[in-house]
Amino acid sequence: MFTTVRLPLGRSRILLVLLCFIHLAGLLSVLILPINHYQRGLLIVGIAVSLVYNLKQHYFRTCSRSVRAVILKSSKLRIQSVETVLDEAPEQTWWLELNSAQTSDDGQVPQLRARLVGNYLVTPWLVLLNFKIEGRLRSFPALLFSDSTDAEQLRRLRVLLLH
Repeated sequence: MFTTVRLPLGRSRILLVLLCFIHLAGLLSVLILPINHYQRGLLIVGIAVSLVYNLKQHYFRTCSRSVRAVILKSSKLRIQSVETVLDEAPEQTWWLELNSAQTSDDGQVPQLRARLVGNYLVTPWLVLLNFKIEGRLRSFPALLFSDSTDAEQLRRLRVLLLH
């Protein structure tokens, strides 16, 4: 029996505020640097490009590398009504729905098998995961903010990752 935790990703106000704040701080620091106007202009353009790219990939999810949903299918994870019980070594597979994936005739987005690579960050308001898809060179980051997905499914995922 498989238990599935599916986390469709939406827009997060927390992410929007963080991205704008970080890029604004970078812009202000460039403005007070004692450098000439050409260097300052290049740095400002770089910060603006970074903001646009990060907004497209993680907030609006219009980039081809943007993750639409994270799906965890586990055969040994038993989710009960009140608590989560984890077996010794859960057999689990991760799946990603990417923005670049073509929809099928029935409107379904194909799921690509992925593996969790490197370290991950789990906090009450953010879960940061890094995935690798076989045959692709770059990794695919997934930023799961508490206001961008289903709270109950995110809680289940946090419990799984912390144990």
